[in-house]
Amino acid sequence: MGWKETEDVAGVDLFGDPVKAPGVVAAPRVSRGVKDRDLTESVLRTALGDGYAVIGHPARVYRCVGRGEIESVPGYESDVVSDLIDRDLLRIGGWHDYTCGRSAGRGRAVLVSTGTRTLLSRWATLQWQPT
Repeated sequence: MGWKETEDVAGVDLFGDPVKAPGVVAAPRVSRGVKDRDLTESVLRTALGDGYAVIGHPARVYRCVGRGEIESVPGYESDVVSDLIDRDLLRIGGWHDYTCGRSAGRGRAVLVSTGTRTLLSRWATLQWQPT
């Protein structure tokens, strides 16, 4: 998620003119519209398996590799996860404690919605039906 400066009126100056103080407001993230089907399927398999977590501002995507352990993912994988979140195929869940190497902190789990699970099970059924 990007950030942009805005100006908010914070009061008046000595002469009664409005004084504007810069504020920070979250700007909407621009979806990259990832079209790599194999990569998207791989991300969804990982999301269903060990899962992903988002940490900090801007939200950075990490792959869960064990109990509370996470590792960074390449930019293209992060883009797919963010795109799927933007499209409501994945959701941001609750807060958890994570460690990444020597660093530790809190982040939010990435969840696979029920609708996405249903779509994936239907997709798997269509793919593996004998002809």
